[in-house]
Amino acid sequence: MINFEPIERLIEAARAVLANDPQSLEELREALEELETADSDAEGSNEAIESARDEFVGASDEDIEIDEHPLVDLVPEGIWVNAWLFVPDPAFRD
Repeated sequence: MINFEPIERLIEAARAVLANDPQSLEELREALEELETADSDAEGSNEAIESARDEFVGASDEDIEIDEHPLVDLVPEGIWVNAWLFVPDPAFRD
């Protein structure tokens, strides 16, 4: 769900720069632009994160939590928001 490709491309491009590859500076620039685009897309998802908190965390009896800055994945149908789901130990159940 989460696309790590922009980060992987950035790491590869940085390694190429360190290896003095002449084409690597352009690849590094492209990778940085792709990462910045991904970051701005994630920033635009604040409304969806708040909606997920309202709809799922509030109704969950504290069994679902969403971090302050969760991982998100924008897809054509909506946004995936990373959340924590508490699963109780069966030994503690009544």
